[in-house]
Amino acid sequence: MPDISGMELYRRLMALKPYTASRIIFLSGDTENPDIRGFLMGTA
Repeated sequence: MPDISGMELYRRLMALKPYTASRIIFLSGDTENPDIRGFLMGTA
């Protein structure tokens, strides 16, 4: 996405409509990045 990261989109969505959390699927090829890995582990 050109203007926002997936992590930021999720955080904004959770602030506005937290009931949507169970409907989001994350796909990433960058699981070696500590920030992304921590984020994904925290959203499970």
